[in-house]
Amino acid sequence: MQDAEEIAILDKCSTALRQMKKDAEGGEFWMGRDDMESMKQSRSFIDRLSALTDLFVYQENRVLDIGGQQKEPKKKAKNDDNAEEFEFLNLSDLWAQWDDEDMRVCNGEEIVDEQNQRLLRNLRAYEVALTIIKQKDLKNAENKNAYLKVVEKAYQFLIKFVLYNKENQNIILDNVHYFLDDLEMGVHAVELICEVFRDNDCLLTYKLVPLIKRLATAIDHIDIESTKKATLLSFVPVFMKFKDTYLKENQYLILTEFTSSGRKNSNYLFTGK
Repeated sequence: MQDAEEIAILDKCSTALRQMKKDAEGGEFWMGRDDMESMKQSRSFIDRLSALTDLFVYQENRVLDIGGQQKEPKKKAKNDDNAEEFEFLNLSDLWAQWDDEDMRVCNGEEIVDEQNQRLLRNLRAYEVALTIIKQKDLKNAENKNAYLKVVEKAYQFLIKFVLYNKENQNIILDNVHYFLDDLEMGVHAVELICEVFRDNDCLLTYKLVPLIKRLATAIDHIDIESTKKATLLSFVPVFMKFKDTYLKENQYLILTEFTSSGRKNSNYLFTGK
């Protein structure tokens, strides 16, 4: 039964990813654009990537739907506006304000589906999300909220792709510099970086100084009352520990960067025990 389910998931994912790779590679033609067809494309891409992301959470008797086909709205008179169609296709969400203080993806309560992590690795599904993140064209987007919501979904996919999976972590490691460029875009770029390094032996040899400096600077500029600041600071201890061993050099580096005289607000990271 398990083999049959895996074959079914493989077949559906392969079909979906062939089209998604084409869509991602042509992202400049639809990401952040506000015409109806581009908005439909954004909605469809988000829905398909969400379905793939859900595969990383273990479920029994899974029902998989990653077709990404948009429903056809009812016919309207020519003089009607687009409001009904936008609502029917759930496009209005793409105009809604993007949440800069979104919650972290991983809450520790979900069971990771390692089989599907491996399956999507073999299908190179991560390349779709990386292609979206590498677009780096927010400044030219007509609809910045729609653009950011597509990028956010790509980050959420990669976070669950690497979660507690060393092989997947190492595949994504070489792309950390792309994620650093998005530190100001919500919390998920930092969350992904931390999940790439969590209990990964690369933490013992990686040159962390530039990364920690940029992270400290980005967090330092956020208001102390912000939920986003607290969420970002909660990720920092990941760099101080490898499994059950505390890394003194990394602890000292982070202590120095976050409590230097030039920093503001961040020193409350080190309160308590």
